[in-house]
Amino acid sequence: MDQDFVTIFKDIVDYLFPLLRPYEQTVYNYLFRFSYVQNNTNQVRVGKRTIAAICGQTPKTSRGGKISYSQMTKVLTELEKKGCIKIGNVSRDGTLYTIFLPMEIPSCVKLKEKKAPASS
Repeated sequence: MDQDFVTIFKDIVDYLFPLLRPYEQTVYNYLFRFSYVQNNTNQVRVGKRTIAAICGQTPKTSRGGKISYSQMTKVLTELEKKGCIKIGNVSRDGTLYTIFLPMEIPSCVKLKEKKAPASS
């Protein structure tokens, strides 16, 4: 990771999360944790069913149920459309995901520029 972790975390919260729906945030967090945080790389190979099982759990007090496989497919596709991840090849061990940091995502860069105070 080239950038300082604190800066990256702030950028995720300040510039990426406002652009994502709650499930997208949850899945991005999961992929970020198992790529950058755990393995110090921008990639992780994991099965979609594994992601759905972990990220799709809801508290017992919630009215919702677990996220379906097809819904997880939609969430991952949306993350890719938004430039947050790249969905790679599929193998027996799962799908290869490349996770992008906020400053590698054009919409986050635009939001940061928009929020930046004007120079005097």
